[in-house]
Amino acid sequence: MRLRPAAAALALVAVCGGVAPASAADDLSARKRAADAAAQSLRNDLADTSADLARAVVALDQANASLAAARRAEVVAEAALDAARRAEAQMRARLEVAEQDQATAEAAVRATQAKLAQGQRIVDAFVRAAYQQGHSNGTLDVLLSSDSPSDFADRVALVRGALRSQGAAVRDMQVLQADLRTNEAAVAERRRIIAALEAQALQTVQAREQAEATASTTRVQAQSAVAAAATAQRAVAAKKAQEQQRLSAQEAESRHLEALLQARAARLLAAARAKAAREAAARRAAAARASAGSGRSSGSSGSGGSAHVTPPHISSGGSGAGLATSGYFSKPVAGPITSPYGMRLHPVLHVWKLHDGTDFGAACGTPIHASAAGTVVWAQYLTGYGNQLAIDHGVVNGKALTTSYSHQERFAVSVGQHVSRGQVIGYTGQTGYATGCHVHFMVYVNGATVNPISWL
Repeated sequence: MRLRPAAAALALVAVCGGVAPASAADDLSARKRAADAAAQSLRNDLADTSADLARAVVALDQANASLAAARRAEVVAEAALDAARRAEAQMRARLEVAEQDQATAEAAVRATQAKLAQGQRIVDAFVRAAYQQGHSNGTLDVLLSSDSPSDFADRVALVRGALRSQGAAVRDMQVLQADLRTNEAAVAERRRIIAALEAQALQTVQAREQAEATASTTRVQAQSAVAAAATAQRAVAAKKAQEQQRLSAQEAESRHLEALLQARAARLLAAARAKAAREAAARRAAAARASAGSGRSSGSSGSGGSAHVTPPHISSGGSGAGLATSGYFSKPVAGPITSPYGMRLHPVLHVWKLHDGTDFGAACGTPIHASAAGTVVWAQYLTGYGNQLAIDHGVVNGKALTTSYSHQERFAVSVGQHVSRGQVIGYTGQTGYATGCHVHFMVYVNGATVNPISWL
């Protein structure tokens, strides 16, 4: 099948900006589902690569997604911690103001209480004086004991002044008592406010401590995710190096096989040309003998010239019934094309290389049919192609044709055996570089690969 680069899968879990704490869980869940879907898509698309490398790439994809999620969670946790610290600082400031207000109110209460005490002493003095005067009939005795009218007037003025002072002291005490009640109520209210602020402050401290614990946990998780991503990256690098070595080995095997097929094609073509030359010479000799025997020339009925081999008739019957017969070769299986012939970006190594055949998807164990009659010349295991079988179809129109069928689960025929079109030659599998069951179908013309579609 045509593969997408691994970068396309990674782009689905690219890190976005920070998210609000309220929607962080939903966002992370959605991104986790997207990462899982990308990983599954990558698994499905990694055909013709080693299973170990595919698993390493998927692990790296998941590690990067986990790292991105951990970093987003760390950003959210750090933001929550900053908010908790700001709330705690604001609450402490409010508490300090309330405590200052309480101290001022308590000072006012103490001042009022001091004034009341002073007023009480004045009143007590009046009471004591009145009590002492009570043994001499009090104020009346003071007035009656005067010696003259002027002395009486003086005594009246003195008594009036004392009474005014006593009344003023009492009134002042009444005002001070009212102030004291007001200040005491203010102190009680501030104490209530302070108690509520202290409770809120305790909550903000607990929230800040919880935010610190969460931030610490997310930092540890982010560090673990970084380590996991680094480990996965190293694993992918190692697997890529191994895969590159395997691909180099596969290409060397492919070149070796093509060299063998080209040599065989050259021998077949030489043999075909020699046979054609002999047949042409025989026809010319026969024509000469016929002309000499008749003693007259009646024209040549021969068809001298270059050899021409007529392609065999393509039949849709027999064991190949139901297979496509629109071209010279029939499809090896009835499955869909999952990856065409041509240059493509390697899904893991990210290098352009030739996909030298056409992949037909089919369940493991599906019978593989010979695309045309011929002789089995190759049936063995190769590093990249897995179990590969090749059929020599001879020389057609001056071209030596060979087909091969790779990644087979097992062979149904052996080297040297002649097979007919549509005959079962093996069964689909995923040997070699394949993570899914399919047939890697190749067509060689004179020993070199060509696009199989042009022959189907």
